[in-house]
Amino acid sequence: MSAPPLRSREPARPRPAAEAALVAVLLGLLLGQLAWGAWSDGVTFDEREYLSRGYRHLVLGDQRLGAEHPPLANVLAAAPMLALPVQARPLRPDELVHWWDWSRDFLFVDNAGLPLVAWARATVIALSLALALLVWAWSRALFGPWAAAFALALWTFHPSLLAHGHLATTDLPGTATTVLASWALWRWSRRPAWSRAALFGLAFGLAAATRLTIFLLVPVFLALALLPLEPGSGPRRPRQLATLAAWSVGLAWLVVWAAYGFHFRPWPGESPGPVVPAQWLTALDGLPGRLLAALRSWRLLPAGYVTAFEVHVIKVSVGNEGYLLGRIGTSGWWSYYVVALLAKSTPGFLLVAALALARALQARGATARLLAHFWLPAAAFFVSASLSKVQVGERYVLPVHVYLILLAAAALRFLLERAGGPAVLAVALGLHAGSSLLAARHGYLAYFSPLAGGLDSAHLVLADSNLDWGQDLPRLAAWMRRHGVARVGLSYFGADLPARYGIDCELLPGQPPARVEDLRGVVAVGPTRLVGLFQSPAERAFHAVLRRREPDDRAGALLIYRFPEGP
Repeated sequence: MSAPPLRSREPARPRPAAEAALVAVLLGLLLGQLAWGAWSDGVTFDEREYLSRGYRHLVLGDQRLGAEHPPLANVLAAAPMLALPVQARPLRPDELVHWWDWSRDFLFVDNAGLPLVAWARATVIALSLALALLVWAWSRALFGPWAAAFALALWTFHPSLLAHGHLATTDLPGTATTVLASWALWRWSRRPAWSRAALFGLAFGLAAATRLTIFLLVPVFLALALLPLEPGSGPRRPRQLATLAAWSVGLAWLVVWAAYGFHFRPWPGESPGPVVPAQWLTALDGLPGRLLAALRSWRLLPAGYVTAFEVHVIKVSVGNEGYLLGRIGTSGWWSYYVVALLAKSTPGFLLVAALALARALQARGATARLLAHFWLPAAAFFVSASLSKVQVGERYVLPVHVYLILLAAAALRFLLERAGGPAVLAVALGLHAGSSLLAARHGYLAYFSPLAGGLDSAHLVLADSNLDWGQDLPRLAAWMRRHGVARVGLSYFGADLPARYGIDCELLPGQPPARVEDLRGVVAVGPTRLVGLFQSPAERAFHAVLRRREPDDRAGALLIYRFPEGP
């Protein structure tokens, strides 16, 4: 069997001890930044629900909460709870649909003294480190140790991967299992064998039990399976493809059932039918809805898994409120993720990614077939997200960043051989790392490129989980201590409780809505609230007045306004 492509011109290999030291330093820097993020960020909007859902699923076997995603990421985050004296009050029937009060009590009242969030985030940090090592090992196997170190360095200082790599949500686990499936398919493509087909099936099953977005890659994986990697190899034999399909479908099906504890019903005696508002059920009248109903009636998949698909179909049909460049809409924008990737990537990473994509377009033969394992999945995620009506954050295309890192590793040898290439790459890596380190004090989630105006202009570009996901209460508390502020008015988008951080506040705009001209003292406003997302007309009118005023300071992404005291 011939050697993998792109290895023939590899420079002198570093000594094993030097390579191990470099990898250890980068992993240490990565771990330090992830730990800093986990310590400095408050509970984000989705974490509260995901952790309480994971507990009920893992410990109580209750699958009724949070029908939008498969449960594996939530179960992973809740796994440390098995070793803790967790308490939970009974779930009332009226809380089955609106269960936010129960999740608040579970996390912040019943178990206020337990480090549930810290341990949940620790599991995601461990998964982040494992994925970084996978990317390093994959790059090293293909392109050599220097390219692998380059890929690891890009990962270590990537603000988006750092932002979501320490949060107990579905985004990093979904990215990790997706990339794992891509790597497993690459291994099978190099040498088809039943064991490698089984590994791919297991990886695909883990991804399918984590996020439904993996199904976007089914046609991509099929196309890649048909492409032989090795020079001179003929087309795939039908038996090889049949073996891959059989192991993939069989093991993925078993993994999904295992994620639901091999229970069809979400709760003993509970109806296995859809658990969505009745007015949305018309979205299931078409062919997708009939297929899902057949899967449920034939019990081919757990009822909860079918419901996750149904919720996805409904959301795609109904849309979700989003924000882009000063506009609010529910139908999405084709340019949303173009803007998001440009605004949320460091200048250095954009430069490296552009050079890597240009190199990929020039590739031919076996090299082109290899690079297709990176750019085809990235393109599938990016295009499908850009056409979707649900556009709430760059995190929906988080795997794209990982595939771009792999493309950058593939292009390293080529770029170093160009005139001025080493200097360009050194500058790019310096800009990349410097941007990330400077962003740490405001939080990695709030990072915005200076090319997009930086954090000061971020709310003019994007909001929601791109910028303000409820993570900044600890930074507001620290700001109040530094400035001797005892009480604030707070307009806040999040699921955490200000009192947990000692923040004495009046929630704005209140009922009835306050008038801006009547405000006194210090007011802190989250960008998502400021731009008018997810609000009533009266709330939007209140924040529209604030938008016309320049903030006096900031605490992370939160904008601080000072109003004169007195009448």
